[in-house]
Amino acid sequence: MYSGEKKYGIFGQRLTALRSFCILSLLVLGLCQSVYGQDRVLVRNGDHPSFSRVVFDWEDTTEYSTAIVGNKLRITFDKQAEPDFGLLPAEPARFFENPTYSIEDGKLLVTMDLREPGRLRHFLSGTKVVIDVLEVAPQAQEEIHQEEVNRTERTADMVHQGTEETVLDLKPDSEVMATAKANADFALRVSGTQDLPVLTFPWDREVKAAVFIRHSVLWVVFEGKAVIDQSALSGWTDGTISNFRKIPHEKATIFLYEVAPGYFVKASKEDKTWTVALKQNYSVAMLPIDVGQQRGSGNGENFFFSFEGVGALFTVEDPIVGDRLFIVPAKESSQGVIKRREYPEFRVLETAQGVAVELYSDQLDIARYRNGVGISSEEGLSMSRSRLSSQFVMEKDDQAGGDQTAEDVRLINLSKWRAGPDRHADFNKNRRELLYTLSQVTDDERNQARWDLARFYVGNGFAADAYGILELMREQEPELMESPEYRAVLGVTNILLRRNDKAVRLLTHKGLATELDAYLWRSVANEALGNDDKVLADYKKGSDILSLHEPKDRARFLLSAIRASYRKGDLEFMSDQMKILRKYPLSVEQMTELDYWQAKITESAGNLEKAEGEYDKVIKAGVRKTSAWAKLALVNSELESKKIEPAEGIDRLEKLRFSWRGDDFELELLSRLGELYVQQNEYRTGLETLRQAATYFRNNNKTRELTKTMSSIYRELFLDGGAERLAPIRAVALYNDYRELTPLGSDGDLMTRRLADRLVSVDLLDKAAEILDHQIKHRLKGIAQADVASRLAMIYILDNKPNEALKILRYTRQAQTPEDIERRRRLIEVRALIELGSYEEAEVMLSAYQGPEVEQLKSDIYWKSENWNQVISHSNLQLGDRWQSNQTLTLEERLTVLRLAVALSLAEDGNGLTRVRERYMDHMRNGKYADAFEVITAQQQKTGDDIRRLTQSIASVDRLETFMDAYRDEFASNTN
Repeated sequence: MYSGEKKYGIFGQRLTALRSFCILSLLVLGLCQSVYGQDRVLVRNGDHPSFSRVVFDWEDTTEYSTAIVGNKLRITFDKQAEPDFGLLPAEPARFFENPTYSIEDGKLLVTMDLREPGRLRHFLSGTKVVIDVLEVAPQAQEEIHQEEVNRTERTADMVHQGTEETVLDLKPDSEVMATAKANADFALRVSGTQDLPVLTFPWDREVKAAVFIRHSVLWVVFEGKAVIDQSALSGWTDGTISNFRKIPHEKATIFLYEVAPGYFVKASKEDKTWTVALKQNYSVAMLPIDVGQQRGSGNGENFFFSFEGVGALFTVEDPIVGDRLFIVPAKESSQGVIKRREYPEFRVLETAQGVAVELYSDQLDIARYRNGVGISSEEGLSMSRSRLSSQFVMEKDDQAGGDQTAEDVRLINLSKWRAGPDRHADFNKNRRELLYTLSQVTDDERNQARWDLARFYVGNGFAADAYGILELMREQEPELMESPEYRAVLGVTNILLRRNDKAVRLLTHKGLATELDAYLWRSVANEALGNDDKVLADYKKGSDILSLHEPKDRARFLLSAIRASYRKGDLEFMSDQMKILRKYPLSVEQMTELDYWQAKITESAGNLEKAEGEYDKVIKAGVRKTSAWAKLALVNSELESKKIEPAEGIDRLEKLRFSWRGDDFELELLSRLGELYVQQNEYRTGLETLRQAATYFRNNNKTRELTKTMSSIYRELFLDGGAERLAPIRAVALYNDYRELTPLGSDGDLMTRRLADRLVSVDLLDKAAEILDHQIKHRLKGIAQADVASRLAMIYILDNKPNEALKILRYTRQAQTPEDIERRRRLIEVRALIELGSYEEAEVMLSAYQGPEVEQLKSDIYWKSENWNQVISHSNLQLGDRWQSNQTLTLEERLTVLRLAVALSLAEDGNGLTRVRERYMDHMRNGKYADAFEVITAQQQKTGDDIRRLTQSIASVDRLETFMDAYRDEFASNTN
């Protein structure tokens, strides 16, 4: 039993017959001819201070249209029926009289005479059609102006006196508006759109609120008194809100806004400011107020609303319908009743905020308690006793009847599926029943039986069993994939099986575009895939019905949103969701995860010491998953604060690798380990660890960032010079093992060439050739391919493979190549031909080119072909009058002088040899080839054969060494 503070009796007229509208009192009975065999529709009417109302009580929803034509009110219904005017009073209403009807083209047409001018307002209330004729003020403009000023002045007094209802025009003139502003404590702010306005009440103190929609009227109730300037609404009259009024009350501020039919409302509070947003999709409070039956002291049962932050109790008469409500504001943001319920003595209304109850009996007592509000009666409430009446439970039976809207909007209802065909039986009995039914049905009925069994399995967590059955259904009826219900169940099944990519595809379908719980489940799948933007977008769409789900599923959805918002850096939204989550019953694992995220927020705020203490608390809780998460976070925190060295961090993280696997934790752990290994210059281990993470979680969007990290490491190694710290063999092995990380474009090509050049510089010619060959055959096309092929050909020549050089040059020949690249390729081809002894072909190819390198190649052709006369002639041409200069000879010039001396010696031109000695002896002394030049040009020689053998030996060695040195120098220059 709950301990009460105060009880309130309900006074006033007996309202038993007024569950939806008050009985109206003034329409003249029309004489109508009964139509045999037609349905009958009950008609009621009555007067209010500013309008007259007539209500047509249809058995089911009926389309209709209304119009004022001259002095006639015409109402046309799309159904054929006989109106029953038997309940209408004898006196005429203020605005209309003389109702008549006729049947035209199968439609009911009702006509009434207008007694004075008016304007129409109409709406549906369940299956009832409500038509109002409202007054049009007859005063002249000046009288209207003065009346509005007087009304505004009276309003300020009545707000405090609580003596009279106030109806305000949404379009007052400027003077009225100024008067209202002058008396206001604060001003209402309006934002959003005409179709979806958002009302903001910026209170300067903490107030509790109640918000709900009833009969197309939005009620906004605040605990406490205030004068609120509503002039901001004047620009919004063409949209969803058409009018508003203020209901005077001694202890509350109450506003009623007339809204278009079909809208829902969401209330929320941030700091002290309340926001009320109209929505077109179904919406419920995020913090549900539990409602249910409680064992009473007398007969029958008591009824209880269980929630914290209970406001004062208000009893208010609905000025439009005429019945009486009791309203209880609530403190927490979006804290309301999520399902309407009908009982003999009262009706519980669905609310966006707080509690609202429509009373049918004046024999009820309502009491406010510390932890809720109770309804009781001395004679006991006329409701069936709950199965667990000894304690408070949420209402889950259908016995209460009433509105099924909350159930209708749920496409995915695990708790209902879990119950099975016999909600009082256990799992095994229900499964046997479903399997027996499946064995007895015909082929045409089999998929329906499978459907019941599959949902039963999903509700009870047997996702693999459900998946097999659903696949059998699809094989029999492939068109099921177009069914929203089937896709939703199959999508949830895949989430439970951790096939999240498939689940997202299933739940992304035009048939599910308006199913809010599909958005919630899709947010779970997207979170597992790392699609954080989509997680938050889906969660925010679906959170309007978050409270319709079981607590463990609400926690599942909230935790997905919390994780995604943390990764996106939206800590404010994250904190808001954590506040909501803390109010739900949580498992130990969920509670420790909540503590873990609180530690993350603390760390993000820069308080590392406190965060480390919070991580330690989570670790000590001993829940395997969250303990592993906290250990990883603690290592990262201690690395950042320099409490431990990277080597110790690696050791501790390696021990965590098998503590928890298969979700974002393992991905984050492997990523961090890889980064630490790279920091320690253990590149292979680091890259291998990162590759494992990318492989295991290839469908996770976070893997893209991981791949970028690996590419960055690879770039640092092979483009920015990091690989210089590695031995060449280790560098080329690392390059080959992670070749897929080579970037596209010029950077990747440069990376490959730099590694090849380094390998050439240390005589690893075959490895260098292998790298460039792969690049040419698998990465490059066109001109780039032709350019790199010339470098590969040079390597083949250095490796004494001139045939391979010619093959690669001819394989990569292009129709159109830039002149500089083509020239380079041609000269390398000439070199290969020289090495193969094709001197004539080589000389013909050189005839089209000029330049120092061309002359050097010609010199090599003459030298290699032992055409000594051409060597002599060509060498003299190259040297010219160089002997007359005092400048030191270059290496190439010294080689040319030596070749000239050898050729003269082999041509037995003694005079020429003497002349060369005289001219170049001083230049050649004390340098490379000095000894050889001395021997060859000396006057005293043993025999001609000795000289020939000496000079040929010198020429052979010299030619090979100088050629190799020149090419190696070119490669070496590219590694610097």
